[in-house]
Amino acid sequence: MKKIIVSRVLLLIVILMCCTRIIQSAIGTLNSACDKIALNEMKVWFYEHLQVQVFENGSLIVWIESLISNPFLDISDVSRGLFACGLSITKNSNPRLAIRYDLNKISREEADLFAYELCHKWTSIFGGNGKLILREEQSFTSPLTGKTRREVFYVYEIVGSSIDRIIHLFLKYKPRGGFLDLINIKNIKSFSKLLFSIFKDDQGNIRYKLEYQAQFPKYFKHRAGEVYVLDLFNLFNFTGPLKVNEKSFCSTIWIILWKRANFDIIILEARIPPKLRIKKRRLAIEVSNMPPEAFLPGEQINELLIKFKIVERGFKIPPLTSKIVGYMLIAGTVILTALIVAILLKRRIK
Repeated sequence: MKKIIVSRVLLLIVILMCCTRIIQSAIGTLNSACDKIALNEMKVWFYEHLQVQVFENGSLIVWIESLISNPFLDISDVSRGLFACGLSITKNSNPRLAIRYDLNKISREEADLFAYELCHKWTSIFGGNGKLILREEQSFTSPLTGKTRREVFYVYEIVGSSIDRIIHLFLKYKPRGGFLDLINIKNIKSFSKLLFSIFKDDQGNIRYKLEYQAQFPKYFKHRAGEVYVLDLFNLFNFTGPLKVNEKSFCSTIWIILWKRANFDIIILEARIPPKLRIKKRRLAIEVSNMPPEAFLPGEQINELLIKFKIVERGFKIPPLTSKIVGYMLIAGTVILTALIVAILLKRRIK
């Protein structure tokens, strides 16, 4: 009996050691991946990007972002040591300005001054006043190179700004030609978020980017047996065609149709460019040109329409049956626990 117990303990120790080794290996891999992401976070992977997600409850969310060639803000006097800054405008809340400076290149005092001046540049355009709500120093040591990167992160809340000035600036600087052509003066106020970004790429060049996000709650009913049409041109009252930006080195489109449990999605019709491929995943249907199969600069997209049907699959437990099963499991657990306690008490009495 003792030999059996010892062998089982040794087996358990071996299993734990193996699990520990696997976990350590996974953590090491994760650290390396995070390190690479941190080292390359300013790499520019695409010029413009259009993403649409259809969620299980029928709601839609749309992202459109694009680099722009004309700077909307002169930051030449505060660009030294700048990692990035972004002004985020969310509906029904004050805009937030996030700024990051490299403390390996400038001092903390210089960073404080530059951040204040950068905030003032934004408020001089949109009006209002900037209120510093967060200032935090951060550091990151690369496990690959051993080098430590120090930075300071600021967040300002812009109080009293003009939303009309913000919209005007967005429309003024969005490129003519490109995915942002879907957005115009008639539909821009449907936004849920606007973002103005300035950052330095991995070559040290200052880049400017605009981003538009919109949410369409419960756009589809998402019922089994029903047929739905996702028409992006109709969604934005856009007559088309949509042109790829003439200056684009990479334009990507990613459409995701998420599946509900016990339901599947069947694509009935897809009026999309040939470079967009339909991929069936376990949890979703993806329509994209990623990994990027590049659109040519100036290439026309005449339609972005997907007709799909929601179908039921597999065995679905009726609500009443599921409740009964749940009650049976609870009752069984209680009875089993009582039996175990009774047996233990009986043995103790003996």
